[in-house]
Amino acid sequence: MPYFIANGATIHYEIKGEGLPILCIHPPLLTGSIFYYQQKELQDRYKVITVDLRGHGRSSISAHPFTYEGIASDLHLLLEHLCIEQAVLLGYSTGGSIALEMMLKKPKHVRGAILLSGMAHCRSPYLHRLITIAEKLARRGALHTLSTVIGYSNSNNFLTFIRNYKDAIKGNPIGIADYYHYAACYDVLDRLHEITFPILLLTGEKDPHFTCFAKEMASHLPMAKIRSIPRYKHQLPIKAYHEVNLLVHQFINSFCLQSQ
Repeated sequence: MPYFIANGATIHYEIKGEGLPILCIHPPLLTGSIFYYQQKELQDRYKVITVDLRGHGRSSISAHPFTYEGIASDLHLLLEHLCIEQAVLLGYSTGGSIALEMMLKKPKHVRGAILLSGMAHCRSPYLHRLITIAEKLARRGALHTLSTVIGYSNSNNFLTFIRNYKDAIKGNPIGIADYYHYAACYDVLDRLHEITFPILLLTGEKDPHFTCFAKEMASHLPMAKIRSIPRYKHQLPIKAYHEVNLLVHQFINSFCLQSQ
């Protein structure tokens, strides 16, 4: 299992396949393994890179405060460590916010981005309340409860649940709580017009909050495309992996390979 050091944290990552790199970015509590089906189905055409963000899974916390700018720096250093010139970012949920941060603050190694149920802010009172509850549970060390609930909701079968649970429970409660805290505060809606990379915004048809977020982001991002996947809710990487992987491939071939 490969590791490297970034900003005082020991970061675990995995690479599958060869080709244009896809860097996968997970939300709080979950780990790089949430992109299991992207690794499995896209590795024959792309270099799929999954990473456990600091304080999550097999990665340690850092003495530096948890900020999206700091995580973007970690990922920037990972790409430099791997001698990767440019990668397509694949961010799930709040991982999409980190992808936005990378495009704003660390754009050197970015080719484009796909946001799965992504967000540029957390102005929704309902969503803000859910994230705040999760943060409080993490700070109290209730990782078994969080890992059970979130691991189950992001599963399509028992084996996926066990993988999600076992990886989530390895995380550091403080690192996980800090990620939730930052997700509740982050807001770059007014800066999206600065991002000129091609971006695909994918949402589930039955995920109304994040569908609204995607439409709002698309109105601010100059090169964004938006697609809704019928019948699905929020958990796209696992529950709609076939549709997601097909759309990722189509988007990369249509927009991200043109500048090669």
